[in-house]
Amino acid sequence: VHDRIEKLIKAGKGKVVKTDDWGKIELSYVIKKETTGYFSHFNLDIEPETAKNLKDKLRLDNDIIRYLLVRI
Repeated sequence: VHDRIEKLIKAGKGKVVKTDDWGKIELSYVIKKETTGYFSHFNLDIEPETAKNLKDKLRLDNDIIRYLLVRI
């Protein structure tokens, strides 16, 4: 999943500033019958249009059950 996200960002002429893998963590509540999840944190430098495309791709990816994009 990391590789797919990085390819999407590079295709949109963005760059990954920092990646922080938090590992496998137990979820607070069951999401799509899953009790644990693998958490990652990405700091990105991307354009707004790339962020919109990334959001659409993350929403459609079956391996990702939750995501959060925050603009700073």
